[in-house]
Amino acid sequence: MLDFSGGPTGFGPTREERIRSGGEPGLKLSERVYNQLLSESESAVAVVNEDERLVFLQGPIDEYLQLGRGELSAELPHLVLMCREGLRAKIRTLLRRARREDEPITIDARVKRDGGYARCRLTARRLKGRPADEQGDHHVLMTFEPIRLGPSQSAFEESPPSDEQIVTQELEVELCTTREQLNSTIEEL
Repeated sequence: MLDFSGGPTGFGPTREERIRSGGEPGLKLSERVYNQLLSESESAVAVVNEDERLVFLQGPIDEYLQLGRGELSAELPHLVLMCREGLRAKIRTLLRRARREDEPITIDARVKRDGGYARCRLTARRLKGRPADEQGDHHVLMTFEPIRLGPSQSAFEESPPSDEQIVTQELEVELCTTREQLNSTIEEL
């Protein structure tokens, strides 16, 4: 998890360490409850700006996103480019839909990690608290949750999908993306 509030950088304990050790001094009850819920949640959270660049990360985000190798740029990282295998097309679609709709959009997906595929649930919604202004303040809140199945089923699949399943999924995503682009073009006209 990326946490710029402290920790190994030498600027003090991380936010999670402060919360586990009894909290941050002077916090209101509602802030303490909010902080504890965040620290105990299995969900990973990412917030992106209107350019789909990451501006906030929380939780076990490395299970769903990964940094590219090589030299880092001064720009904020692009969410879609950081997605692990299996999530890129779905997240791109979710971001588009979340910007158009008022309700949260949720889909199930599979993400490749540790040599297999794990099931997860992705949810995208416009960030509340401040309406979109003339400059285009369209932040989107994304949550990534593992899907826990019963004892007879595993949320982690050792074998990748068959070639036929992959082609079918790619065609479905391409069709959905083309349909969305066509609808956007029609709306602009």
